[in-house]
Amino acid sequence: MRALINEAAVTEITHGEFLDLQKSQLLHDQLYHPDILALRVHERTVHYTLHYAKYAARLLEAANEDDLELGRATLIDAIIITLAFCNMLNMRFEVSRKTYPVNVDFLKSVYKFVALSGKFAKTTESIDHLENMNFRAELEAHLSSLCKIIDELCCILKVDVVRDVRTRLDQVEKKSIFYSNSIRNKP
Repeated sequence: MRALINEAAVTEITHGEFLDLQKSQLLHDQLYHPDILALRVHERTVHYTLHYAKYAARLLEAANEDDLELGRATLIDAIIITLAFCNMLNMRFEVSRKTYPVNVDFLKSVYKFVALSGKFAKTTESIDHLENMNFRAELEAHLSSLCKIIDELCCILKVDVVRDVRTRLDQVEKKSIFYSNSIRNKP
């Protein structure tokens, strides 16, 4: 697939909107994923890293099959996990929302995502071996890099981060008996 960016980036997102998304993600996780929040930090890191591996495979499939809808759905799920990962590390999630040149393509951005997924795996596995590294700094650097790749992919796939993330969270929440308590289900 060679889906090239041929127009400006989607709508600007303010710092406040990013922070609201993170708060919304935290509340979602507290009500709908207490099993994950109950995990120790290392176990949660493994959990999130496995999600990135799954998303890397799905993004490659989307690129190979020329399936932009699968790409969008996967990217939105990756954003949600990135919000949760950033929350765990008390780190802000933000993408620059800059306009990319017309020569940036989907497959190259997917390759960057795949490579970074491997770096998350290496750092996570290094924790098990107590290798001589600053794990937190490594994870923060990987998350910062991932935010840039997410930004590229959002532009390519024309994802409206705020709207699409909230819609996806609502879809997940509707499956739960706790849905009536959803912060997005209130007037």
